[in-house]
Amino acid sequence: MHKVSISIFVASLFFFACQGEDSNAEETAEKTAETQTLYYELLASGAQSGITEPVDLIIESEQQLDSIWQKHYSYLSINPEPPDIDFDEEIVIGVFRGEQPTTGYWVRLDSVYVAGDEQIIALTANAGPSEDRIVLQVVTQPFLIAAVAKTGKDIKLDFTIEEQPQGLQLRQGE
Repeated sequence: MHKVSISIFVASLFFFACQGEDSNAEETAEKTAETQTLYYELLASGAQSGITEPVDLIIESEQQLDSIWQKHYSYLSINPEPPDIDFDEEIVIGVFRGEQPTTGYWVRLDSVYVAGDEQIIALTANAGPSEDRIVLQVVTQPFLIAAVAKTGKDIKLDFTIEEQPQGLQLRQGE
C-alpha cells in the first residue's frame, strides 16, 4: 500500500509540473509573438571617423550611404568602397558619438527586433572611461555602422548607457 501511495504522489507531482510548463510555454509563445528578433550585420565600428559631431543616422538609399561612407572615411587618404546593400531588404544605421578626448569610449549593437508597431535597434554605449583607468590622450570618434533587416515599421534607436570602464587598469599593492 505504501508503494502505491508513493507512486500516486509522484504521478501527481509530475502531472502538476507538466501543467506549469504548459502555462510557461504559452507565456513564452505569446512574448515571442509580440517580439521578433531580426537579422543585422556589423559593417564597420571603431574609434576613428571623419564624422566628428554626435549623430545617429538611418540610411535608406545607396546615395545616402555613399555620402556618409565618404565623410566617415575622409580621414584616410584612400577610401574603401561602401558595402553593397539591397535597400529593398535592408537599411543601414550609423551611430557616431562625436569627438571624445581620449580612448575608452565605445558603442555596440546588442539586438534588432520588432515589438508591436516598432522596429527596435538596441544599442549600448559607455559614459566614458572611469577616472582610475589608463587611457591614451588622443582624440577619438567612436562609431558603429550596421545593416539591419527592413520591416517598414517605425525605427527606434534604444540606447543604454553603461558606466562600465574600458582601458587598462593597474592594480596597486600587488
